[in-house]
Amino acid sequence: MRILIVEDDPDDSSFMTSSLERYGQCDLALNGADAVEAFKLAYDEGRPYDLICMDIMLPKMGGIEALKAIRAMEMTFGIRPGDEVNVVMTTGVDSPKEILESYYKGCCLKYMVKPVNAQDLIEIIKQYGLID
Repeated sequence: MRILIVEDDPDDSSFMTSSLERYGQCDLALNGADAVEAFKLAYDEGRPYDLICMDIMLPKMGGIEALKAIRAMEMTFGIRPGDEVNVVMTTGVDSPKEILESYYKGCCLKYMVKPVNAQDLIEIIKQYGLID
């Protein structure tokens, strides 16, 4: 499995990487713009991401905006609904507006409020068939 972790906080990115690296290759992007570029590069290389864990509050380009850009890119690549990259959004703020944006406009799998529990994250990944 190939995983993109999009997190600007060093402690959170370290935690996410250590929680997920046993399940696949983890790459790190520090902002939404870099996440969009990493997604495109992975697709162009023929090694697309299976999972993106992305913070909502990011510099340069926020997580929701980045997710919308990734979903638009998937459409131009001809990726059908249901075959898109799996996305888990994280945030330190429990906001109903962000939940709606993430779920319904960005089509993320799950929205997690920080601090993220590693076991809960692993269970989500299992639910969606990414790991046994």
